[in-house]
Amino acid sequence: MAKLYLDSWRMGHSGWPHYSSLGNKILHLYFCINYASKHGLELRIPNESNLDKVFDTSKIIEDSGNRVSIFQETTAHETTNPEKIFTDSRNQFLEELFFLDQSLDSNMDVSVKGHFYHYELMPDIEMIKAFLKYNERNYLIAKEIMDTHEKTNNNCVYVHYRGTDFKNHENRMGDCRLASSFYFKSFDLCNEKFDNPLFLCFSDEPDFYAEFNKNKYNIKVLNNDYEIDWLLLHLSNKMISSNSSFCWTASLHNKSFLIQPRNGLNARQDNFLQIPYGFHIKGTVLI
Repeated sequence: MAKLYLDSWRMGHSGWPHYSSLGNKILHLYFCINYASKHGLELRIPNESNLDKVFDTSKIIEDSGNRVSIFQETTAHETTNPEKIFTDSRNQFLEELFFLDQSLDSNMDVSVKGHFYHYELMPDIEMIKAFLKYNERNYLIAKEIMDTHEKTNNNCVYVHYRGTDFKNHENRMGDCRLASSFYFKSFDLCNEKFDNPLFLCFSDEPDFYAEFNKNKYNIKVLNNDYEIDWLLLHLSNKMISSNSSFCWTASLHNKSFLIQPRNGLNARQDNFLQIPYGFHIKGTVLI
């Protein structure tokens, strides 16, 4: 059976400003799982990466010099103009959706390059489980943390905020941080919908949540390694999502209630353009 190899550069990249780059790696992984499933390919990762902190990748790490590159994603961020970025992102999605559905002409090992940050390109949870299991140790740590809080509160809502490099994002969109008003509105909606919700909050800038503690919200800020945070967000069924790929990939599955920022990375504009195109997850509440 032919093999699909994840992009070696994407798997190895972990420098500034991305640090772990886990969200971007999972975007790439998920698209490759979807493509491999549709076209009957085995999945391979050419080098070790921090994906092994959330998934058990030990059986699929393998390098080969014989693979052929069959797709490279075009950038949607050649400009600082949000209307142009939105249009380019939509075209990017259409190109990738077309590629996803095209059959391979030969039985060869292949690779692709790109983020693939669009909802309709993502696999469902059962497809993922057919290819990969969780990292058992970290999964159990996350489950223990989750069970500890959910034993005392039936309405735990998991919350994520991204600061640091989002203050001046490398995608040329400037400040992509979500405003406090997004979280106030989200917390208020959860207070209306659920009985005494407990907001379990994660961030690379945990002090962001200090102003909300002064209000009518039951907030607890958690401080774990990033892989545990991702697993907690992924396994949760109620969530207020940020606009980072780290949180977006964790938002895709297992959710009975999900709030997303309406404009995605286009956080500081009033033009209601979702960037990336396809940022909205099916069934989500948009604020």
